[in-house]
Amino acid sequence: MLGLEWARLLTSNLPLILTPQHIPDVLSLYDRIPTFKLNASLVVSIHLYVYVSHNVESYNYSYPPQFSYKRPALNHLEFVKSSAMSSFLADFVLIGLQTSLYTPPNPIKGQLIVLCTWLGAACKNIRKYISLHQRIAPGVRVLLIESTIPMLMSTYARQRSAINPAVSVILDVLAECRECSLSGEKAHPNSNMANAGPNISIQQNTSSTASSPKIILHVFSNGGGNTATQLLLTLRSRLGSPLPLAGLILDSGPSNGTYGKSYDAILLSLPPSLLSRLLGPTFVHLFLIALFTWIACGNENPATLGRRTLLDPDVIRGIGEAGERKVCLIYSKADRMCEWKDVRAHAEKSRRKGWGVREVVFEDSEHCAHFLRDAVRYTEAVEGMWEGGNEITGLHV
Repeated sequence: MLGLEWARLLTSNLPLILTPQHIPDVLSLYDRIPTFKLNASLVVSIHLYVYVSHNVESYNYSYPPQFSYKRPALNHLEFVKSSAMSSFLADFVLIGLQTSLYTPPNPIKGQLIVLCTWLGAACKNIRKYISLHQRIAPGVRVLLIESTIPMLMSTYARQRSAINPAVSVILDVLAECRECSLSGEKAHPNSNMANAGPNISIQQNTSSTASSPKIILHVFSNGGGNTATQLLLTLRSRLGSPLPLAGLILDSGPSNGTYGKSYDAILLSLPPSLLSRLLGPTFVHLFLIALFTWIACGNENPATLGRRTLLDPDVIRGIGEAGERKVCLIYSKADRMCEWKDVRAHAEKSRRKGWGVREVVFEDSEHCAHFLRDAVRYTEAVEGMWEGGNEITGLHV
């Protein structure tokens, strides 16, 4: 850490107060400070982080002559290390901000699992869902997009820019299918899991290819829903047509995103540090006040945009001859972060719009913790998406 004399010299040339636009960057910094000490050197570290994160090219800081320093060009991805690079997800490759890709040996062409995690999800929890999909479909690539507070507090333009690496992966998967179709290769057969238990993997021939895509989108909470929304809208813009999805899984959402529940969800996702406990509530209130003021000025609530996007036939289409869009909603009546009646209402609206809908309702599980409550039911629901059978239509569980 810097000495106090150096700290005083540096802070004399840096702004004394962080502006509101820097709040997301400061919040993301807390999780990277192993021990919090409220002293001048920490203040300097925060200021330096803010300056670096907002200018990833070479930058000359106006330090006093005796402390002249030219920061070398720094890749933003190298500076802001994603939690996906932890030992829990060491088999993933970081391809963008909070975006990672797992590619198995001899991956099946045209197939992909996309996970949009909830806000501030821990790696150990993300790993459980990755392992679940890998047991069910071991030869399929997994695209992981983590939801973070800095990105949630960013503008739509910045969010869509950050999502571009994930968009490129999906476009590559779709291109594989077009190549197979043009070359006349046989479509990869759908796996039959009618007699398989929840812990049995889909048996797939990894040397086969697919002439039609099979993409599963697994979304958690409104945080993951916001990520999925930006992903789908960016894909719609790039493709000029709806994204073909084999199935959509919605865990603990979508909800209406009221002030109170949004506050609880964001506050819970903050890093468990002393500074988060002291200043976190104030930051969250400031952010939500700004957000709801923006909404009051005539802008659409991001939660409303998310629910509308997930139902838009111009954004998502089904696969196969029938082309039916399929969704599985997994939620709990005991969830304090997501109002279960909001999810039920979304399910009913999906049915009215012609979706094949399955609801898996828990009575006492916590937010995004239904898999921990009953792994068998959860696994069966995910397997149902891979089966692609018509039995999903109109089914309540």
